[in-house]
Amino acid sequence: MSHVQTLDRVLRLGATTLPVAAGLSVEQALNLYRGTYPHLAHCTVDTPVVEGGLLVYTVVRPPVQTKG
Repeated sequence: MSHVQTLDRVLRLGATTLPVAAGLSVEQALNLYRGTYPHLAHCTVDTPVVEGGLLVYTVVRPPVQTKG
């Protein structure tokens, strides 16, 4: 018999993990956290990885651009 396990989803921003509410998509959760973490405005979310009992989405910052 197969067993289906529901994994909790989290966003990982460096050493910080932020939970994703069950009713929200990952993009909606990222938009929600942009009020508290303004630098998330230009970030994207990487492919999820299973770690322990969590489905971890890594937040990727855009590369730094310099003029010149």
